[in-house]
Amino acid sequence: MKNRPTFTVICPGCGSRLVIDKNEGTIVDEEIIKQRGASIDEMLEKERNKKSMLDDTFSRALDAEKNKKKYLEEKLKKSLENVKDDGRPPDRPYDFD
Repeated sequence: MKNRPTFTVICPGCGSRLVIDKNEGTIVDEEIIKQRGASIDEMLEKERNKKSMLDDTFSRALDAEKNKKKYLEEKLKKSLENVKDDGRPPDRPYDFD
């Protein structure tokens, strides 16, 4: 039984090594690789960085909205200055027929 035809497969997800019997399709041997997870300090630092990045993005968006409001108010003011008030109502497109 020791001379079975086998092949080895490496799992792309976890990196474990599996030895599989070609004839039966069963796992003959496996070597499970334990991966070290992130420590609590690393995860906290990552979350702090994420929070500061989101705060920066939010403040930039808030400033952009404030500037947008000022820009639109100035544009409205200029448009109102350009309007001529001669006392008659504006032309209506359907009156041109």
